[in-house]
Amino acid sequence: MLFPDYFADRAKQCLGLAKRMRNPKLAETFAERARVLTQTAMEAERSLGRALTDRFRIETALRESEQQLRWLASIVESSHDAIISVDSRGIITTWNNGAELLYGFASDEVIGRPINILVPPDRPHEDRRFLERLKCGERIEDHETVRQRKDGSRVDVSLMISPVKDAEGNVVGASAIVRNITERKRAEAREKMLMAELDHRVKNVLSRVDMVLMSSRIGSSSIDEFTRSVKGRIQSMAAAHYLLSQKGWHGVGLEALVRNQLAPYATGANVTISGTDIALPPAKIQAVARVLHELATNAAKYGALSIPGGRVSVSWDRKPDGKGTNLILIWREIDGPPVASEIHSSYGIDLIRNLIPHELGGKVDLVFQSEGVSCKIEFPFEQV
Repeated sequence: MLFPDYFADRAKQCLGLAKRMRNPKLAETFAERARVLTQTAMEAERSLGRALTDRFRIETALRESEQQLRWLASIVESSHDAIISVDSRGIITTWNNGAELLYGFASDEVIGRPINILVPPDRPHEDRRFLERLKCGERIEDHETVRQRKDGSRVDVSLMISPVKDAEGNVVGASAIVRNITERKRAEAREKMLMAELDHRVKNVLSRVDMVLMSSRIGSSSIDEFTRSVKGRIQSMAAAHYLLSQKGWHGVGLEALVRNQLAPYATGANVTISGTDIALPPAKIQAVARVLHELATNAAKYGALSIPGGRVSVSWDRKPDGKGTNLILIWREIDGPPVASEIHSSYGIDLIRNLIPHELGGKVDLVFQSEGVSCKIEFPFEQV
């Protein structure tokens, strides 16, 4: 391209010649040529300006494009998710730091190798189906599956795969974002387990409440007595559940349980508790709580806790039996009213005698002596 100055110089030369010419025709010819050259210079200047402007725009666009590419590359490299690309044959072409963290392969170990090195042996056709769908231009979103690490371990992942197209719109490969969802899967499994456990516990509680209602109805002589019995037994169950929930259902100390069940009747001097504090698992806590409630209710109605000066002693210890260790709990009523020699059977007495053998494989010795009721409870003990 000729620069505007060239034409401007030539125009000046022609204009100078026109002024020096004595021949009017030659003068007019050079003057006309000067005008043409001046116009050409002006047009060249405008063209050059446009060219420079276009060049500036192109260079600016290129710089911005390069900066965007650098930003994109930085985002890809710093992403915690694995970002991988493959060609149309399923050969790995790019591999970011997230992929290295997820799978354990360095980029130089996988680039150029088939993507199916990440697929577990029991899923041989999964990636082949993906490639077939991608070749049709489909996008695969939030597909949850399992992939295999370099060390052979498996990892739960979510895949988002998009086709990569050339300028003509032909699919030439694919890019994938792979997210580790192991923690989420564990949380879901735990939630499912907790829901199943909660369902089991609720059904178990409702079953016990139903049994309490039926048994209390049979042993009650009036509506008021029935109401009091049911209320006391359900409150006892609720108190035991509260203790267990406070400990995450992993076990509760026996001393806390005894104090919890005797709390409605204890005045400080009328209850003595002794024994090394030991933790019992939920099933044993619930069974012992129900037995303690019946013993305490009976003592409050007819026994040592029904009169001033009466006392209850609860103690326990562990005893080896050759096969393991048993827990022995002793309930003893002292300074209470005389106890009748003949005691009619009732729901509460039947529960005291039969619940521990039935649910815990233990033994119960309930004795109604004239000087007071005593109860020895023995069952296998395992440290929680």
